[in-house]
Amino acid sequence: MKILKDPEVQKTIERIERNNWKYKQDGQVFNNNEWLLPKKEKWYYTEWTVDTPWLNYRWPRRIVRWENWELYYTEDHYKSFIRIK
Repeated sequence: MKILKDPEVQKTIERIERNNWKYKQDGQVFNNNEWLLPKKEKWYYTEWTVDTPWLNYRWPRRIVRWENWELYYTEDHYKSFIRIK
């Protein structure tokens, strides 16, 4: 999968595995209000920032982690997701 070859995505997955927060929003609850991801209890999902070197601000790329270690990637700030793990 091409997205998994992105070095910033790899770094973010490593931070998730180590529970190493780089941004204050990392590890915070993602509410899934639009129900784009499978419906789960509110506290199941956490969000993590994927650095975007060509931007000087935090968004739009994120990884959302489900409690059982399913990972979903969005490059458009939660408008769409693809499962990466």
